[in-house]
Amino acid sequence: QRQEYAASINKMMDRFQCRVEHLITCDLDGKELRNTGDCVERLNLLNEMGHVWGQNMILEVQDTNLLLTDIENKELELIPLSDIREFKALLDAGVFKSLLTVSVQPRRKRDITVFMFQCEDVRMEGMPSQEEFEECLHKFKFGFNLLGALKGKINNPSAPEYVHSLFTSLKYVVSHCPEDLPPTIVAPLLTPQCIRLMSEEATTEEDELWQSLGDAWNIPSTQWPEDDEDIPTYTPQFFDGWQPPEVTAEPAPSEPVTRQKMRVRSDFISRNDRELTLLDKSKQWWKVRNDRGEEGFVPNNILQDSHEQSDEEEIFASPVLTKRSKPAEVKAWLEDKGFSKTVRCLGVLSGITLLGMTREELKTVCPEEGGRVFFQLQAVRSQLAAAS
Repeated sequence: QRQEYAASINKMMDRFQCRVEHLITCDLDGKELRNTGDCVERLNLLNEMGHVWGQNMILEVQDTNLLLTDIENKELELIPLSDIREFKALLDAGVFKSLLTVSVQPRRKRDITVFMFQCEDVRMEGMPSQEEFEECLHKFKFGFNLLGALKGKINNPSAPEYVHSLFTSLKYVVSHCPEDLPPTIVAPLLTPQCIRLMSEEATTEEDELWQSLGDAWNIPSTQWPEDDEDIPTYTPQFFDGWQPPEVTAEPAPSEPVTRQKMRVRSDFISRNDRELTLLDKSKQWWKVRNDRGEEGFVPNNILQDSHEQSDEEEIFASPVLTKRSKPAEVKAWLEDKGFSKTVRCLGVLSGITLLGMTREELKTVCPEEGGRVFFQLQAVRSQLAAAS
């Protein structure tokens, strides 16, 4: 029954939808549009000018993506939840009584785009406060420590099965909380038994999530610097006043040494030197030792041979579409938006021609992606109208 309940909760979290009206999309330029408040002012100004073209659609969360579809169930936009910087609910913002703003910054790009929706059927509510997210993440770490202590002592479900359940819920919380929050959650430090259990049981996807949370989620308590005075004492707080007993742990047993020199590719553990001795690479998390004799587990994809060089990621600027855009620039804009099927027929047009096309004309020329192209063009038209 517990497994069925957990599965039903996970299914509910993975799929959520509501009907909304898309109003405008703004790109923050750091000048006239610096934040969400500026976008709301722009929306009210455009509404007074009669330049807001609302479009009814369905906003839906599917797995790790935010999906926007029109009333014909045609996909308009697919946004990874990891690219979303902020959700904000704005009530009684001028003539708009229930606004939802979604700030998006795609990976490897500097631009931040703000989508603005009116939600009349369901009044928008704000996200939990940062303090609530913090307490939730503290409890996740406490729960993982409990599973480390309970390994081999509970069944149906077992501690490893609970690990996957916690990871599913943690993934949902991390995708909705402030991006820089999880690495700041230091207490409670994870015990060696907990680290070992997670390293043995985590799937590839769960492992990637775990690595992304930072040192405080990956360095066992026995290897955290003893002189670090910034670690607060954590005691879980519950509404009924109950407090669980303190979790204690013993150091994990040592393993045979197989020497192999590796170099850290990223600042996963910034307090240690970058050259490590590889002790065990039989699992996804490899056991290593530094030159001071300290041992621990690190994910194999942040290690490389000491002679290899890692390339730094480049950051690309997004192409811009204007009425003066030439066909080559229109083609680049379409490719950047992911319209692979329409590049051949629309990539030969000028900016002014493409911006002048109606939804029906676009769907006639491009039946599959015409609706999505029109959705993106609405944002460009709004920006051009505001700039004129």
